[in-house]
Order: sequence, then structure tokens, then C-alpha cells
Amino acid sequence: MRSMYEQTVEISSTEKSVSLLQEAMKRAGFKDVNFNSEDQKFYASTSFSMSSWFEHIEVKMITLDNKLQLHFSSICGYPYQIYDWGKNKENFERFQKELMKMT
Repeated sequence: MRSMYEQTVEISSTEKSVSLLQEAMKRAGFKDVNFNSEDQKFYASTSFSMSSWFEHIEVKMITLDNKLQLHFSSICGYPYQIYDWGKNKENFERFQKELMKMT
């Protein structure tokens, strides 16, 4: 059972949403940020830290009534890590902070 953190955020949908989200993820310090247009998901990772080996980051985009729902997940990369010392929540908070600066 891996440690993980999930949260949903809603922002206004624009034509530049994909590039905005990609930039927010990079500014939050996530590596290897990629977007899969088929499933409308961003994928990224984090580096090793004293809190965990690394995390997988996923942000799924869902458009509803000119609003964009973002389902954020931060999942410990090491399958047997059951406690993350708050690192997954920290990943979300960094992403949200950068996103709010840009919107």
C-alpha cells in the first residue's frame, strides 16, 4: 500500500490551459512533465529527498461548464513506502501555489 495524496482544484478554462498547467508543474519543481492528450493527463515525477525515494505526479483535466477541474495525485514511487512524512501533500501545495500565481 503506497502512500499518496489526492486533491481537486477548479480553475477557469482557457485555450492556454495545457501550457499554463505544464509551466505550473515545472515551476513547482516536478521533472519530466509530459501531457497525454488522449486521457487529458499530465505525468511528472520528483527527485529523491529525505522524505521519500521519489513520487509520481498525475494531474487529470476535466472540463465542465467552462471550468476546468484538476484532479491532482502524488504517489510515492517506491511500492512499499507507506508513510511519506507529508511529502505528497507538500507536492500538491507547491503545485497549487504556482498555479495560483499564474491564474
